[in-house]
Amino acid sequence: MGPEGALAETIMLGLRLTSGLNLAALAERFEQQAVTALRKRAEPMVHAGLLRCKDDNLRLTPEGEALHTEIAARLI
Repeated sequence: MGPEGALAETIMLGLRLTSGLNLAALAERFEQQAVTALRKRAEPMVHAGLLRCKDDNLRLTPEGEALHTEIAARLI
């Protein structure tokens, strides 16, 4: 699996965790540019109440949990 596939898998699995995705750890593992793009794609979903970003952790809200697959696809 290449870096893009590994990032996609990390996003899909990380969103399933109650702690969510640690964006600082993601930036260490993948290119910072990829994490910056992820933040930009996440912004509308944060404003819509589907994602929450706190302490550099991006996680699903209760409303977003039902839409995990769709949200992950938009973030990838």
